[in-house]
Amino acid sequence: MKVLYLAEWDVYSNSGVVRKIRAQFDSWKSLGVDARLVIVSPRTIEKNPLISGDGITVISHRRARFGIGKIFKALALRSAKKAVLEFLPDVIYYRQSSWTPGILSLLKVARSVVVEINSNDVFEVHQNGWLKARYHLTTRTWLIGIVNGFVCVGRELGDFYNQYGKPVCVIGNGFDTSSVSSRPPPFNLRPQLIFVGSKGQTWHGVDKLLNVAAVLPEMDFHIVGQDVQDVPVNVKAHGFLTWSQLDDIYKKMDAGFGSLALHRIEIDEITPLKTREYLAYGIPVIGAYHDIDLENCSYYLQLRNQENGVIESVDLIRDFVWKWKNRSIDNNDVVIRIGSMNKERRRLTFFKNISIS
Repeated sequence: MKVLYLAEWDVYSNSGVVRKIRAQFDSWKSLGVDARLVIVSPRTIEKNPLISGDGITVISHRRARFGIGKIFKALALRSAKKAVLEFLPDVIYYRQSSWTPGILSLLKVARSVVVEINSNDVFEVHQNGWLKARYHLTTRTWLIGIVNGFVCVGRELGDFYNQYGKPVCVIGNGFDTSSVSSRPPPFNLRPQLIFVGSKGQTWHGVDKLLNVAAVLPEMDFHIVGQDVQDVPVNVKAHGFLTWSQLDDIYKKMDAGFGSLALHRIEIDEITPLKTREYLAYGIPVIGAYHDIDLENCSYYLQLRNQENGVIESVDLIRDFVWKWKNRSIDNNDVVIRIGSMNKERRRLTFFKNISIS
């Protein structure tokens, strides 16, 4: 079985998604799969892509706003199609994205197309304004029409995509735990807590985190990837950090926060990439969502996914942090729960079943 992984993502900026794509592809290769990775990415001048190597093709295009950007991406997809035709895969694994002219003919090169679903796009797209929402909701049916199956990162998403009458496989996000070293307990005088996110995501709930920091002055909070103003004195905003900088800061952390406001986009269940990164470093996690990989997990504190659910759980947060301070979580259990290799075996089995059906 020949598998081609197609993603439209910025590989010039480090992110959890870039790490995930690389880990998935490397796992397939190590399992003996004849695989290729093609990434269509906006270009950053004077920077090299963060993903490269044997079997990997990065096709770059100019950065631009939505309308013009789609034109540049459509031109890049022509080059991507040539790479796909050279390989002639049995299965194309396509990371969920919005329709761009040329994508349908590219996907039709393969006998089977499986799409990875990472979010409920029907709800989230409304965060981007009326025009983008109408564009996406109108054109997404064209993509769904040619797809043979879906891999969803949560049961909630799987239930939603069952309505399209095509095979659905639920596999939570994984992490290549061998790519980092679990930190020993840092033995800080004051507990150090971290949140890593990205700009413009209201469901991250950074506003809630700042409220928690204000009532837990005995702890220090580190916010990465977000621009925050007028923060309490025990909050440090780091802005954007590289992987090496994150590696340094993770080693000093006692606990990490996942998303705290998913109710704002009507989601209650996710398997976030950043929390997998925390766990791989040995950092216990606090979040306001259900995670299918962390059920009955002592080092995950699940808060209520409601507007006041976080601030009303301050005592639980305080107790959890002090409970895990100066302690290590079970790394073997982490590998069993989120390790990428077992997850990729399941994914490849799904591909095989789709391709022979």
